[in-house]
Amino acid sequence: MITVENHPADTQDAIKKLPALATGFNTIAAGITKAPSQLNTLADISLIRLGHQCSVDRNADLLDTWKVLTTADQTISAIFTAATADEGSVDCLIDGSNYEVPSTGPTHYSNADRWQSALWLAIASRDFKRIRELCEVDEATLRAQSDDFDEFIYHWIKALQAYFRDDNEKLQAELEETSRLVAPEHVLRTPPTYLSNIFHPQFVTFLRLGGRDSDGFNRALADSLRSHRDFWTSSDAQAMNPVGQIALAPLAFACIANDSGIPVEVSSGYLPSGFVAGARTTEYQF
Repeated sequence: MITVENHPADTQDAIKKLPALATGFNTIAAGITKAPSQLNTLADISLIRLGHQCSVDRNADLLDTWKVLTTADQTISAIFTAATADEGSVDCLIDGSNYEVPSTGPTHYSNADRWQSALWLAIASRDFKRIRELCEVDEATLRAQSDDFDEFIYHWIKALQAYFRDDNEKLQAELEETSRLVAPEHVLRTPPTYLSNIFHPQFVTFLRLGGRDSDGFNRALADSLRSHRDFWTSSDAQAMNPVGQIALAPLAFACIANDSGIPVEVSSGYLPSGFVAGARTTEYQF
């Protein structure tokens, strides 16, 4: 077993903040039937809640931790449900309540970054319906009101979509294009620290996962968690951000590995073992 230590969190502060975050979340959620743009604010709150909750419950043993994970999954996926709806409104289940959310069309927050967060959360939640729906989100929706991303990220997303569609030919083509476009001469917008500490490690981890290389996968997974730690401790502000307390993409890949019979031999606070094992997936319904 490889152990990767997470950077410390103020758990007492997290315990104090969680009730207020839950109250604030529910207050804002009540307004999304009239102001669907509030989904963007809820997405941020849901990730902060998840970070705090995981710093309190490192192994994701508690049902409350699973509820917070699932709420984040539901919230961020709802952004894309509203963005891709033809007209009218869509029924969105969020934290046990159903909301009729007006369709929004593509927005500045239905972008490539939010899409990846939605996918990682859906994978960890074993929310297969939302995974399928996210795989139907087209590139035009992701690009429509955002030019903040380099070209490689759109091919990376198409590779992930092909993976879940079992389209191996498309998957290989998109991975090759991602690899080509992530070369320095093509990268204009992505911060170097994000590229080296977040994207590259997760890309390698995914490749090892796809090749069912158990030893290589676990080494890459551990490397991705160390790089995650480097990224989230690069400044005091980063280190204090609760979002960094969980490594969403490595977690998603660990969940896929576990569910497909590849032993996960990495232990870390960034990688709650209850989430990896899918320990409570039958106890909390979507």
